[in-house]
Amino acid sequence: SLYIRPLSYFLLTCVAVLSVFFEILYFRKNTNPWLIILKMILIGMIVRAGLFYEFPTIYGIDPWFHQFVIKDYIDVGHIPPSAEFQYQTLPMFHLLVANFQLIAETTVRTAVFLSVGLVEVVSIIFVYLIGESVFNRKVGLLAAMLIVVSDYWILWGVWIIPQTLGMIFFLVVLYIFFVLNRGRTSTLNAILFVFFSFISILTHTIAAFITAITLLIIYLSSWA
Repeated sequence: SLYIRPLSYFLLTCVAVLSVFFEILYFRKNTNPWLIILKMILIGMIVRAGLFYEFPTIYGIDPWFHQFVIKDYIDVGHIPPSAEFQYQTLPMFHLLVANFQLIAETTVRTAVFLSVGLVEVVSIIFVYLIGESVFNRKVGLLAAMLIVVSDYWILWGVWIIPQTLGMIFFLVVLYIFFVLNRGRTSTLNAILFVFFSFISILTHTIAAFITAITLLIIYLSSWA
């Protein structure tokens, strides 16, 4: 039926998720973790695509507003002075999607999903890298898998707004911070940390605030 995913879709998805969980629980040192991560990413993409494309129009309430902001950016060719609310000074999400839409010559709906929605799934790589650096590969894989199937992470992967992009930058900044905090300092790491922190600020205020608070807590706890 139209707008309804069949029961087999959910059963097969559950089987795929459980198989990956068992593979992680019985993880061995000679197992390639990136193959498991690839399976996670494919599952995450299928789940989000199945929900995002279940209906013929863009998913959610806020995304409807943001698609018109993106359209304004494309129509005028720059950030319009009359951009609604605070997004005149927080343009990263709309600029990214607008540029992707122009380059790929696609609809705003598809541009939003491909440029941000799928990247949100791929960003679990940073969850794995953080878990691996703090604990071990098994913990990193388990953390990444839990993120892939968590309800709010799925929601932000289909209800795609600037905060979705902000969460992606949060993971990137957090990973680089762990790298720097563990003594692996270099000019490149420092530049990347400053760059993504600045980009996060230009993406979403809440995401930037959460990033700042998280980094501050981790930094202070390292001195405790």
